[in-house]
Amino acid sequence: MNNRTFVSLVVVLAVLVGLIALSRKKAAPTSTGVVGRTGVAVLADLDLNRIEKIRLAKQGQTVEVARRDGKWVVPSLFGYPADYEKVVRSLRELGDLKVGQTVREGEKFLGDFGLPGGTNTAPESRVVTLFDGKDQSLAALNIGNEFALSGGGEFGGGEGRYVRSGNGPVVVVKESLGELTTQNNDWVKRDLTSVASADLVNIEARVSNEVQRVAVLGIEQFKVEGLKEGEEINKDNASKLAAALSNLQFSNVADIAQKPSELGLEKADTVVFKTKDGRTYTVQLGSVSAADSGRYAKLAVTYQKPAPPPLPPIPTTTNKVEIAQATNEVARLLKDFENTASKTAEKAMQESRLFGAWTYVLQSSDCDNLAMTRSRLVKASEKKPEPKKDAKPTK
Repeated sequence: MNNRTFVSLVVVLAVLVGLIALSRKKAAPTSTGVVGRTGVAVLADLDLNRIEKIRLAKQGQTVEVARRDGKWVVPSLFGYPADYEKVVRSLRELGDLKVGQTVREGEKFLGDFGLPGGTNTAPESRVVTLFDGKDQSLAALNIGNEFALSGGGEFGGGEGRYVRSGNGPVVVVKESLGELTTQNNDWVKRDLTSVASADLVNIEARVSNEVQRVAVLGIEQFKVEGLKEGEEINKDNASKLAAALSNLQFSNVADIAQKPSELGLEKADTVVFKTKDGRTYTVQLGSVSAADSGRYAKLAVTYQKPAPPPLPPIPTTTNKVEIAQATNEVARLLKDFENTASKTAEKAMQESRLFGAWTYVLQSSDCDNLAMTRSRLVKASEKKPEPKKDAKPTK
């Protein structure tokens, strides 16, 4: 072999080695080979009991959930109570994260995994930072794209996600982490009331200087006070009014520093719902919120225990067994009534405390269903077609 042939072989070999190295480097972002200790905690040595604040950040959006005076709140919503169950569930999920797969040299290609710090950060890329009571960071987790987990093994198949703890390696976990969002409304319970129309007795709506009184007689059965000849109830709109409290949610909360006069609540439209079990809900609708397009609303609830239900009579007989059975049945019915009344009173008290501290913003569609005027509740009676007269016989 002469020198020229030898040099040529060396050059070819060097090119082949370079191509192999380049191919391996490009394959690294999609490599799912297990490197390191599978099953190890992603956030090692994390003490959940020390966490006093959760911060979630995503492309300019940031939300914090913090513990104040022993209660979890959302500071960006003026300290509104956070959904305690969700906070606990989220913290436990973070504490239980285990390494499913580790991506070899994944930290060099963060953008390909949708992780913060890369040049191709995905829209769902997020950073979760956990703080202690002194506002010192305890742990930080970068959350990237979803990942299809292969079946079998401890972690099974399904959807996982690329994550990275601090400046550590890129790993895959089996949890989707979908609840860790940066929307402040996702961290509170937005449901305000859950009162079915079948539970109502009557409704009084004071809207636009009009007073409408509607009795709820049954499902889609109503009676509007002052109905005149040639008028009938608009059942569609009456049903919307009766169902307004069935799943009432808020879209935002008002600044607690704002006065009722600033929110249009001094001259509010007012709707009062009375239920069969003794609750009275009052909803006051103020001015339109420029930021949310809904209306400011103040809610209140009171409770007055109703009379017990009709009880079966004690038989007038000398049969002691029958008398004892009837007496026991009456006692059971009264006990059930008292237990139900006690639970209803407790729920009303809890709602009253919450409602009293906050002014909400309700969606415009819910406000439309609440603020029913007479022109929407009542319509002209539909003329019934006259029966056709029999044609006269021809001669």
